[in-house]
Amino acid sequence: MHRCLDLYEVVYHIFAQLCSDQQGKATLARLARVCTAFKDVALDHLYSNVEHFSNLLSCLPGDILQKPDWIYDEHVRFRRGMTDRDWAILVPYAARVETLRFSFQHQESSPSEDVLRVLNECPTGILFPKLRSLTLLQTHRLDAPLLRFLFCPQVDQLYLDGCPSRLFEEIDVPMLCPSVEHLGISNEIYDVQISSETMAQALRRWPLLKHVKCPSLAKDGLIILASLPRLRSLDIVVANSTPWVSESVDVAFHSLQSLGFIIDSPDACASALRSLATNSSGSLTPLVVPEVTIASNLLFADAITPLIDVTTPLSHYVAPDRLTSLHFSGSGETLIADPPFNGYAGFEPLSVFSQLRHIKIEYALVQLDFSLLSVGRSWPLLETFWLTRTNVAISLGRAMKFLAVWPRLRVFHLPVMVIMEHVEALAANTETHKPHKCIKKMQLETPGGDERPNVQQVADVFARLVPRLSEVETYPDRQLYWKTVLNEMRIRCRDDETVSQA
Repeated sequence: MHRCLDLYEVVYHIFAQLCSDQQGKATLARLARVCTAFKDVALDHLYSNVEHFSNLLSCLPGDILQKPDWIYDEHVRFRRGMTDRDWAILVPYAARVETLRFSFQHQESSPSEDVLRVLNECPTGILFPKLRSLTLLQTHRLDAPLLRFLFCPQVDQLYLDGCPSRLFEEIDVPMLCPSVEHLGISNEIYDVQISSETMAQALRRWPLLKHVKCPSLAKDGLIILASLPRLRSLDIVVANSTPWVSESVDVAFHSLQSLGFIIDSPDACASALRSLATNSSGSLTPLVVPEVTIASNLLFADAITPLIDVTTPLSHYVAPDRLTSLHFSGSGETLIADPPFNGYAGFEPLSVFSQLRHIKIEYALVQLDFSLLSVGRSWPLLETFWLTRTNVAISLGRAMKFLAVWPRLRVFHLPVMVIMEHVEALAANTETHKPHKCIKKMQLETPGGDERPNVQQVADVFARLVPRLSEVETYPDRQLYWKTVLNEMRIRCRDDETVSQA
């Protein structure tokens, strides 16, 4: 064996490439069994991320575990008590866990309450000394003290879904996890919610918070959030079940870099922004925040219309000279054919955001007409234009007209149909479009079979128009085709560079 493999760091980075799928994890398990030099490194990777708690318990001897019977039972149980030998087996494996996801659902063979009581009696005191990220799902049926062993002082990422207020009332979570920097709380189970008062009390005791995702808070809770010195990102769920505070908040998020809303009604986001931007005197003071994200389960048009209305545009609530990133996401299940606005004409109120560098629109059935070109000229610094999960597809010639508007664009994620007729037209008219020197990634499609353009011709045209293109997103059956095109492009660009240097 090569001496380099005696170094833990070298083997660790090699084995890290095997963690992406089940086959790779099976390979790691075999490596742990066949070579003592690889055992610790392989086990570190296998147990660093535990998606199902039952996977961790599977390291125990077979005579202690009772697997669930899907007809009569839904949980993993112990047939007998834990001995010192059993703890000596479990503790070293648990000590490798860095990310843990715990769900109390029968579909995931979750441990029974008796098992949780035993695990709370760990002889070492802390069962997971390296745990950094903890996710709890649907634990509302459990007595909160049974989960105490999961909360460790070194946890800096805490995500709770379906956890009631009594979790914080019966367990002093901020005391057990004082180092939390990333906090996420969701109430997908609407009858199991954390009250705004409980949230405010917990937030006050986490001064290190950098990212918070939580349901709508009362005014006191938002004031506490605004006082957190390290807070950089805030995502708020504005739902009918947790209505937004109606009065003006009159707080200033001076250090905030990202503001997000998850909404379920057309006016929810606009009312939330209006409340945050309204000061005590009743006048609007636009929020100074570089990034805004709006996600919704509504139709895209319903979600966006209140913010592109010329009477109350987004620029009323967010400072136009500071916004650099804008992300809209609508529903992908119920799209509409004719939005209430004509293509991108309704986006004209967004033209005031001259510093925009990244625009991402998901689940939008829109028309890419030339009104976008006039609006797009207001964004000279744009680097990413991302329109995904849509039925829109444009020709290569039309795509070049859009690229000409944004000279700094690096990512153009919009289906571009490349057919032989358009390739030949661009090859014949070399002066029609100027080369784009920055674009590195595009979403490209081609017809199948004999209608697919010739690789050499496509490579010639692309080497001239987008010489720095290095990544193509396409359908799986087209990946080999575009990989060949990119290789041919590199050859041509290398030859052209050699000629120009000569």
